[in-house]
Amino acid sequence: MEESGQLRLQELSELGRLLASAQGYAVIDAAGQLLGRLDRVRYERHTDRPDEIVIRRGRFWRRELVVPFHSVEAVERATGTVRLGRGP
Repeated sequence: MEESGQLRLQELSELGRLLASAQGYAVIDAAGQLLGRLDRVRYERHTDRPDEIVIRRGRFWRRELVVPFHSVEAVERATGTVRLGRGP
């Protein structure tokens, strides 16, 4: 595997590790709008990184929004936020 590909896999693994301990963090989209709170992280196809994140949203956090992992841009521990990017 080329070096840049290996570096990207390491970055994804680190992002997955940060997400695993980010339950309850605010999830914001690329425009800075609050989408909801991180409810859980789903691992189905990979063991080193999530496949999807589940966001609780709506009044009393009753609705769920499922977002693919590749949409996650950053996990910011200092502010308790998960930031989504503009898409692939």
